Amino acid sequence: MLKESIILTTALLLLTTATAQAAIYKTTDARGNVVYTDAPSKEAVPVNLPPLSIVPSLSSEQIAQANSPAQPAANNRVTRYQLSFAQPLAEQTVRKPDPVAVNVSLSPELANGDNLTILLDGVVIGNSASASVSTEALDRGAHQVSARVMNAAGKIVSEASTTIYVQQNSTNSPVSRANRPAPAAR
Repeated sequence: MLKESIILTTALLLLTTATAQAAIYKTTDARGNVVYTDAPSKEAVPVNLPPLSIVPSLSSEQIAQANSPAQPAANNRVTRYQLSFAQPLAEQTVRKPDPVAVNVSLSPELANGDNLTILLDGVVIGNSASASVSTEALDRGAHQVSARVMNAAGKIVSEASTTIYVQQNSTNSPVSRANRPAPAAR
């Protein structure tokens, strides 16, 4: 009796599965709307659907391994860098339109996918140990120049900064008067 009920249950499950994969038909109604249905009609055209994508599930061990924070020891090692500015000098004053050379001393050399970025007032101006800043677009006053080393994960591992001051020449300065065009002859 038990064997017969198992066979009957299996047959019902197979029949249910077969009906779940019924054909799909495409028709157009009187208003021109496309309708997809599982009920065939005279105007209906069978639609051939691609097979379903089946993605196998992961075991609980595979999920735990994928979510574990453990990584190789080489990737977890953080190199401590010494950063200093060779140029500009701390608290240096520059006049418009003179450019400012930025040179960063870095020890030890970059490793492990780390990178060096130079920023002016928080905006990236270079991705190497040197850059040049045009003072043409800078306002008068203090500006912060920073150098930052970030590891491959995007974490800041070392940072240094200095301040520069930008001055604009006065129209009354001797330098400005010397560069003025001569008055036109009358």
